[in-house]
Amino acid sequence: MPLQKLSAVLFDMDGLMIDSERGGVTACRRAGEEMGLSAERAEAFAIACIGSNKTRSRELFSSFFPNVSYDEFSHRSHTIRMHLRETEGTPVKEGLVPLLHYLNDHHCPAGVVTSTAKKEALPQLVNRPCKNGQ
Repeated sequence: MPLQKLSAVLFDMDGLMIDSERGGVTACRRAGEEMGLSAERAEAFAIACIGSNKTRSRELFSSFFPNVSYDEFSHRSHTIRMHLRETEGTPVKEGLVPLLHYLNDHHCPAGVVTSTAKKEALPQLVNRPCKNGQ
């Protein structure tokens, strides 16, 4: 069966286009260390939260750290993550840039979908530093 021409392509931002998860895990680990928590447990929490919304993350945090303030941890990890993003950028997944050029050259519309809040997602997609120079 021959392939049909694509009418459009949708990309999931986190994990497919950019490696945002790595920065989130690093930020949670460092926030945990700063708060005197187990860095390994903070990392496990971050991994468990991948793809979760804030409500679910709060629930997970309570199960990992029942007597610790989620709001304080969230604020610290967010601050660390923003610093990492500003100083190191967010790595673009290998092959993404050539694929986007290919789609553009073939006049195939492409869009981005993400569960990340718009105010967080846009800076990662527009005029942003790329860790690997792409």
